[in-house]
Amino acid sequence: MGRGARRYLPASPRHRAAGARGAATADRDRVKRAPRPRVVETLARADRPERWTASAPVKTRRLGADLARALTRNELLLRYQPIVDLRSGECRRVEALLRWRRRGASVAPAELIAVAQDTGQIGALSRWVIAEAVRQWIAWRERGLVLGIAVNVAGPELADPGVVGDTVKTLGALHIQPGVFTFDISPAALLTVPDVRGALSRLAAAGARFALDGVSPADVPGRTFARGIDELKLSRSLVRRLTTEPAALHDARALVEIAHDLSLSVVAVGVEDAATRDLVAKLGCEFAQGHWVSRPLAARSVAPWQRLAVGLAFGGALALATHMGATRAAGSGAGSASAPRQLTGFLPTICSLDLPLARARTSEASAVEQISERAGRDMVAVRAARADLFVEATVTGTDRTRIARAVDRDAEQLERDYGRSFVRRPAVYVFATRTSFATGLQRLFGARATDAGLLAAANGGVTLPRYGAVAINLENVPADRDLAIVRHELTHALAHEIVGPDAMLPAWFDEGLATLEERTLRVDDDATRDAAITLTL
Repeated sequence: MGRGARRYLPASPRHRAAGARGAATADRDRVKRAPRPRVVETLARADRPERWTASAPVKTRRLGADLARALTRNELLLRYQPIVDLRSGECRRVEALLRWRRRGASVAPAELIAVAQDTGQIGALSRWVIAEAVRQWIAWRERGLVLGIAVNVAGPELADPGVVGDTVKTLGALHIQPGVFTFDISPAALLTVPDVRGALSRLAAAGARFALDGVSPADVPGRTFARGIDELKLSRSLVRRLTTEPAALHDARALVEIAHDLSLSVVAVGVEDAATRDLVAKLGCEFAQGHWVSRPLAARSVAPWQRLAVGLAFGGALALATHMGATRAAGSGAGSASAPRQLTGFLPTICSLDLPLARARTSEASAVEQISERAGRDMVAVRAARADLFVEATVTGTDRTRIARAVDRDAEQLERDYGRSFVRRPAVYVFATRTSFATGLQRLFGARATDAGLLAAANGGVTLPRYGAVAINLENVPADRDLAIVRHELTHALAHEIVGPDAMLPAWFDEGLATLEERTLRVDDDATRDAAITLTL
């Protein structure tokens, strides 16, 4: 988004007064206080890399100094996004994505790379990323997890013999099979970096493979440049337009054909829904990456994700969620329930669900008895003003009170933020452990055992907007003192109620909106964001 994007967030007097608290705090206050429609519009455009333009010299120097300290203090981190084989559904590789939280706010990757280049730190940054990816790969291997890792290369560091030489030594010392590490390089870097072919040849001799990243029709490599390249990654902007623009579909088909003619495999980047997944598979793409497959994961979450995804045709938790949302569920009458029905597609799911308190006219005691029997756990009804709250009996009285306050706090705040009330009271189910959470998903909501186990291992909450239900997994959010997971999930519920049960929200937007609300409660939001997911049933 260009410079004009700032018009969507007009400064308020309160924001202008925040200057003494520093730029980062002022920006955060401005986002919090902006009208929600403008925030939503800004968020919907927030993943466009062109939104960031060159920093003023003073800002660049300040960011550069902070980056140098972050590299010294090891304050950067990597997130890992699975890349899945469209033919088998298996994940054999993840892409390492660089993240930096500076003074409580995330720095956009494009801005981070630009600052590193402008301040002469791109070589140091690349060394850190490669070293951290290698360290994590070794840790996974020691635990029996065999995965390849893809690392983005900005380009200028390939002209640095020291960076290339250090990388060659690092890869050589691992004694790994060729192809474990993939370096993603942009078409511009391939054409402009001095002696890039020599650098690629040295890395290839050490066992590395290469992917041409962010490819559009204007970036088609010739046969000469394609030598030494193993993979072509379709640009995110192209993939996102496939289902709506015939011209984009034509361009993608041509790129896939050219790639196969050059003996290159193809990755579709930015797969955000089931329709796009089906389309790229038909076009002949071998691999898919995007929030429909899985959001970027913390390193600790990759092993459970991979282990529990074995046997699923498409195992990512968000793939499960979005697929379940993409299937049309048959409505059920009050007090009735239909048996789970096998549907065509990657994952079977349920079509309807009877939530006793929300749908059946029954007493509170009767509802709790039914829920406890179906969940296989003793549940208690906890008084809350704005939701029907059921908590596993093993949760302490203090925590029950804290949860009820969080539910009322967040439901009230969301209704104020979006200018509308929940049409029906949300039903919130809180489970103490992963085991009870998985059992509840199976017995209350009809999820398959493998699907429920996957969600229980990796997530702190799920939302079922079609039924106005939220399930919380307390064991996965032990450090969430503010219970921000509640606001995250209730945001999903209200957003889907606003757009209607048959509408599809893009996964990146759905999760981004919930994360935006969640951040109003906590600065360190990684744990909760990693723990949350929507099941758009």
